Amino acid sequence: MNMKAKMINPFLLLLTSVLFIGIGIFILIDHDLASRVLMEGVAFAIAVAGITHAVGVVMKHKTLQGICVGMAYCVVAGSLFVLSWFYIISYTWIFALWFLCIGIIRGVIWIYALIKYSEGRFISGVISLLSLGFAIILFINPFMRSTTVLRLVGIYMIFYGITALFDFFSEVYQWEIRGNPISKRVRIPLPVYITAFIPSRLMTKFNQYFREHNVKDDMIQEINAPEGQERVDLEVFIHLCGENLNEFGHADLCYGDTVYSYGAYDETEHKCFGMFSQGTIVKAPREPYICHCLNFENKILVGFGLCLSDAQRRKVEEKITEIMGVSIPWQTRYEQVQNGLLPENQACKDAASELVKATGAKIFKVKSGAFKTYFSINTNCVKLADYITGSAGIDVLDVSGIVTPGSYYALLNNLFERRHTIVVTKTIYRNKKDESIFANE
Repeated sequence: MNMKAKMINPFLLLLTSVLFIGIGIFILIDHDLASRVLMEGVAFAIAVAGITHAVGVVMKHKTLQGICVGMAYCVVAGSLFVLSWFYIISYTWIFALWFLCIGIIRGVIWIYALIKYSEGRFISGVISLLSLGFAIILFINPFMRSTTVLRLVGIYMIFYGITALFDFFSEVYQWEIRGNPISKRVRIPLPVYITAFIPSRLMTKFNQYFREHNVKDDMIQEINAPEGQERVDLEVFIHLCGENLNEFGHADLCYGDTVYSYGAYDETEHKCFGMFSQGTIVKAPREPYICHCLNFENKILVGFGLCLSDAQRRKVEEKITEIMGVSIPWQTRYEQVQNGLLPENQACKDAASELVKATGAKIFKVKSGAFKTYFSINTNCVKLADYITGSAGIDVLDVSGIVTPGSYYALLNNLFERRHTIVVTKTIYRNKKDESIFANE
């Protein structure tokens, strides 16, 4: 089923930019007034939401429940006025803990980069030390907490607004589809604690939509390109699954008829509960791979199609050749049994064996370079997809050093919803025959 996508008006981007920059400047100029306005605004929004929700419940002939819901919302809204100091102290402690976590994570990335002598050693060390130092200051000095946190929020909003402003100019002057170097600028993303859980929320949202609208198709595609110009040269897949750590999703890409997926497929190499492992790359035929993900793994896939220029295609091919040039074939347990290297009664239920059995995929181990070692919060599936698609002008950057499928989805979806970018299609793949995909809701 094909449909035209709803595009973002470029002037909405300009309005967003002005709004964020304006709020950021307001916070920096008078943080005390800004905190009061913020509290009152949130309280008002909660009260309106509570009344709306309560009215909806009452309309369903649940009067007592509706009254209770409305009162609960009003109590929370009222507490923002009476106990505003409590909320201010709470969010400053949360910020301190957040910077502590970022400092520790960046410290791990720093140590990893030093051991592997890889790129990013200096910046990781600086960010780690700054984050840890800032967290310690917030914990030690209670008088500067709220002021400092608000200033950081103001600075973040200004930079986010500047990002939206660049997106506005990209739309107006069509920089990104013309291959202008400005498209490879630093993009200020949403915070990782928001984007990390996007895949699990999308899984629930899509399943609910399929049920409520009685969708029969196994593929739903939205197109943002003019008729006849929706050619797709490269497709990025975001995997949605609602089980355990899979809730954070997975990302890979398809170029031509071949899917390239990076991960920790050799379970014998897992360390620290799978956080570290030998980096492995799967090369699989497109259709069998999609079928395996939908039917065997009970996933939903969201595919973003990119229309590339000749120069961009050459760059993508160069990156793929570069990665595969430092990789060697690796046999799964299933392949070793088939080749007589293991006894026939050997169990072959691991994910890599199941993938090879179902698709005829080939798996390779990366022997050198940045992707030799898989690191779940940094050198992961998104990192490889971004490394390859980045050569076409799409870069995702998070200063925390944590890259997730959710942050990549947010970036690609933002580009898709704009009129003049190389992301021209958005396709939702699902297994309509297997209702077990709804079991996770």
